[in-house]
Amino acid sequence: MLRILEAEFSYSKSSLMLSYSIAVVFLIAALLWDFVDIFGFTSHTTINYFIFMGILGSQIDKEKRYRLYTPLPVLQRTVPMMDLMYVGLCHAGMVILWIVFLMIGYDHISARTVWGLLSLNGFILSLIVMFIIHTHLGFFDTKLYNRSVYAMILVVIAAMATLQYFGTFARLMGFLTRQLSMPSGAIALNALALVLSYWSIVLFTRRKSYLA
Repeated sequence: MLRILEAEFSYSKSSLMLSYSIAVVFLIAALLWDFVDIFGFTSHTTINYFIFMGILGSQIDKEKRYRLYTPLPVLQRTVPMMDLMYVGLCHAGMVILWIVFLMIGYDHISARTVWGLLSLNGFILSLIVMFIIHTHLGFFDTKLYNRSVYAMILVVIAAMATLQYFGTFARLMGFLTRQLSMPSGAIALNALALVLSYWSIVLFTRRKSYLA
């Protein structure tokens, strides 16, 4: 299992180092010149993470890690579990930067801020796992999958347009924002991340191609 985790870091170490270097530089600048609040800083680290780890990292990888696992005597479900552990470790580093920003840049930390950050943590992890699920689903019925993805995108756009037309979009976003700064929102989003993680493991074990 350790060899699998080492392979995860080996294939993305360049993207990982670049991503964290940019995040640390931004952290220092934000603390020195005070031009963003904590949620502005977390937005930067999130975008940074997705660009360098989610997009560039996956393009460099192209599932070469999975082919490396061929000679290893590991259970099939061990591979997606190591993927999730790798994601968790990489994201944990960004969370540490959030904590540093809070401890140095804030004199007083409110409960709403803490719950908001916990909600954001659950949201980011859920989003990352959804990208992993998206990749695994691509190895099932490709045509049906592509159609369903386009259909879901159109449904989301139509729903947002409908809410905006009837003037309820802003109220809905206000309600969701309030919930995310409360225990209920934080618990719900982190629970969602756990459920999605479970399904990512199930989908990986049922892929038509294990080592694509």
